[in-house]
Amino acid sequence: MSTRFEETVQRAVESPETVREQIRSGLPIKWLEQLAPFFGVSVTAFADIVGIDSRTLSRRRKGGRLTHRESNALYHLAVLYQHALAVLGDTEPVRHWFNTEEDDFSGMKPIDLLDTASGIKEVDQLLGRIEHGVF
Repeated sequence: MSTRFEETVQRAVESPETVREQIRSGLPIKWLEQLAPFFGVSVTAFADIVGIDSRTLSRRRKGGRLTHRESNALYHLAVLYQHALAVLGDTEPVRHWFNTEEDDFSGMKPIDLLDTASGIKEVDQLLGRIEHGVF
């Protein structure tokens, strides 16, 4: 059963034009806080992935919004999560997969690659290979 936030993320991924202006003006901090558990990590660890240190995270919580750059990074992670969910079928296998060492990444966990655009692309490409049975 999907939550209301999961449905919001799915709509945003399927129809990016619906969140374009929100991303430009800054997504609500709740996006970060609610997306982190989908990846099986703490909000602080997820903020690090997005490029937000702990002091900045505290300021973002007070302000209620992320910056354009942080929102853009978070949106790319939401797209990746939706791809993983489509390939792996359910939230628990997705969490497990992101946090399990992967031979294709020299024993690194997929979650450890998500702090760079190239790492996100590598993880997305592996999901594509899994999706098409080429792994």
